[in-house]
Amino acid sequence: MEFPVTIESQEDFDKLIGPRLTREREKFADYDQIKQDLAKAATEKAAIEQERDAAIGERDDALGKVQTFESEKQVSQWRADVAREKGVPADALRGSTKEEFEAHAEILKPLITAPRGPVIPGQGKQPETTVDSAAAADREFANFLTGHPSD
Repeated sequence: MEFPVTIESQEDFDKLIGPRLTREREKFADYDQIKQDLAKAATEKAAIEQERDAAIGERDDALGKVQTFESEKQVSQWRADVAREKGVPADALRGSTKEEFEAHAEILKPLITAPRGPVIPGQGKQPETTVDSAAAADREFANFLTGHPSD
């Protein structure tokens, strides 16, 4: 091809640039496939990230449960230790640390270990002694019937 080239029609132009366009199209022949592969990879990546986030959430839940269990186990152990040391029932102790259990045991111990006797309602109270004549007569008659001497 010699230059300067004169282009007089669309066909002449197409013939002139046709080989160049073909070479350029060959460079990008797999562009559509690459674009599809990229979209597929992005979808797979999003699914993997979602699975990862779900797994992280499950792991965090499991760790939380383990920590709660271990904490409850430790509190139960402290409660049992303090109850054994102080001689107080474990069920009566309240608190969440060993120091709180010990302080509560110190409060409860005198109440639990205090000597007790039978509980008599109104113990120590004296009845009011107002004697009316009808009641006195009834009492005297009852004493007569039962053979008890009079007051």
